[in-house]
This record gives sequence, structure tokens and C-alpha cells, in this order.
Amino acid sequence: ILGFGPRSSAMGQTGAADAEGYEAVYSNPALLSRARARQLTVGYVGAAFDLRAGSRLSYDALHGSVIGATLPIPFGGVLKDRIALGLGFFTPFERVVRGRILYPETPQFLLADRTQSVAVQAGIGVDLGHGFRVGGGFAALAALSGSVLVATDATGRIGTVVEDTLVASYGPIVGASWERGNNRVGATFRGELVGRFNVVITVRDLGDIVVPPLNISGVAQYDPHQLALEYARTQGPYRLAAGATYKRWSAYPGPPEATVRCPLQDATGQPILERCAALVPESPGYSDTLSLRVGAERAFTPTPVLALSARAG
Repeated sequence: ILGFGPRSSAMGQTGAADAEGYEAVYSNPALLSRARARQLTVGYVGAAFDLRAGSRLSYDALHGSVIGATLPIPFGGVLKDRIALGLGFFTPFERVVRGRILYPETPQFLLADRTQSVAVQAGIGVDLGHGFRVGGGFAALAALSGSVLVATDATGRIGTVVEDTLVASYGPIVGASWERGNNRVGATFRGELVGRFNVVITVRDLGDIVVPPLNISGVAQYDPHQLALEYARTQGPYRLAAGATYKRWSAYPGPPEATVRCPLQDATGQPILERCAALVPESPGYSDTLSLRVGAERAFTPTPVLALSARAG
């Protein structure tokens, strides 16, 4: 939502052609190959939301930790200083993942809830020489799967048994870059990343009361397919990056899924899919987006042991 890492966030979420350190795991894994030293970064990120749809909608503020690491692989010979690994972690302080299904007539933003999930990223970058770099990795989100059994025990009392399991969903990240002199171009593709939750409520042994299995399920977190293209230029202490990011939001299925799932056939063996079509939630009908981004950085070295950067985007 805000970019991964303080530099990318400050520079308008640019980075496909100009990421540094662990931030390249998300921005463009190919640029991990620029790392020359092992590095560990630990930080805190916070944000408050002021979102309005007619009236102000209340959302929790973001409070989380960011951990990043880069590890150049110490090969020798032709592979020296050509391959590096990167890791990135974002962890909200108060929860592992949040998913909310509101009534259709209730206004809601995807923005704030998408920040409330543990996120893990890893990648590898390779310097091919002649200015070409390639890289790949993955991003992972927390998701939830479980079941609730409602039944009558031996004493005639109704009880419940709840089982929940945290699982992970994955999406690929691949990137490439080419540089010549002070100029560099980069491209990054990020695959669809879907964090679903699915809890099945099963009711048994309640006499004449028959309740079909109920699926409390939906999409808790969603990042669409993305393609970022960017150009960056370095001139002395100045850096400028500009590009565009395409996001395929038209594929977003919407937060809720069907609560009652119909069988594929009725008692006579005939298909009943047409009669069950009304149980499928309507698509929200989102449109694809194209975001234009620009970022600038000015480096300062007032003393040999102090380095500062001013950034805007």
C-alpha cells in the first residue's frame, strides 16, 4: 500500500529501476545483485487513515515492524559480486491477518485492511554482465482455514468444536534491469497474491433440524497482477526515477464468497448449476488501474561518518 521500505515509500513507490538493499526484494529482485555487503535493517512503520465515503469511515491505524536483510553470495571467479539474496518481513503488532465481510450496502475501503497482515518476501538477484540483471522471488501472505462442528453430545447438550489453521498463499515476483552509464531501466512483474479465509460450519445430530454446511469464507487480502516499468538517472548526488505501474484490479472477485454451496447434481443426478447461480456473490466490477510515479533523492555527506538523504515522490 505504502511501498516496501522507507526509501521506496518516500520516493512515491518507485524502485523498479532504482531500488537499494532489501527493498529490491519487492521493487525489483534483479537489483539485489548490486549488494556488496551483508546488511540487516530493523524498523518501525506507522500510518493513520482518514478515509471518507460520504462520511468518515473508521479504520485502525497501522503499527508494524519491518525487517530486511541482504546477503551477497561469496562466490569466486566469474561469479564474484554477481549473486545476492534478499529477505523482507512486515509484521503488524496486533494481529496476524484481518479479514472482514461487511453487508453489501455498507461502504468500505480495501486500503486500510490490506495493511493488516503478516507479509514475507524473499528473492535472488543475478548480474549477467554488460549491464543486464535478472532476479526472482516470491511474496507470501497469511491466510486462514478451519472448521466449526456443532453437534449434540452424549448428555444431550449442544457443543462446538473449533479448528483453525494458519496457512500461507504465495505470489511470484520477477524483475530485470539494464544500465548504461548513469541511466538504468527496470521492469517488475508481481503475480496475483490472494489471502483467503474459509471456515466451514457443520451442524449434526440436532434431531429434525437440518442445516446445510455453511461456508464463512472470502478474500481477506488481495494484491492484483502488477507490471511496473521505470527509468532512473543518477547525476552526482542527485537521483531521479519515473515510471508507471499497471494493476489488474478487474480480476478482483470481491470480499465475500457463497455461504451455502450447492451440490453439482440433485437427487436424480441432474445438474443444478443454473438454479444455484443466484447464490454466487456478484463481482464488484473493478477496473484496471495505471499509476504514474516519480521520485527524487538528494544525498548529503556533511562529515565522513554521517550520510543524509532528502527524498520526495
